[in-house]
Amino acid sequence: MKFYLIDDDQNIINILKLIIQNRNLGEICGTSLNAEDAMDDLKYVQPDIVIVDLLMPVTFVKQASKLYPELVFIMLSQVAAKDMISSAYESGIEFFIQKPINSIEVENVIKKVVKNLTMQRTLTEMQSL
Repeated sequence: MKFYLIDDDQNIINILKLIIQNRNLGEICGTSLNAEDAMDDLKYVQPDIVIVDLLMPVTFVKQASKLYPELVFIMLSQVAAKDMISSAYESGIEFFIQKPINSIEVENVIKKVVKNLTMQRTLTEMQSL
């Protein structure tokens, strides 16, 4: 699976890269510190999964979901406000990871998302036959 990482903190991006690469969870196809650059990159790098900080504009997830409906979004944040998390799920995220980042949680969430995405793709492929 190909991952695209978006966070305004380069250290968070670096930690996520290390977790994904060291645990052989997939390939990092791109990163961005802001939503605008990320939106431009998505059409070129074609990730499977986008990990995005909650404080990026929620409109980013909505717009990206419309343009690239096959993308899966994992959101991370240190914000614990239930209404913001609820809004994130309504905008189209698949899972939410709480900061500070716990490598075991990140690995487990990514494995679940990859499993779900793989099953969905298999089902779609079987239906097209």
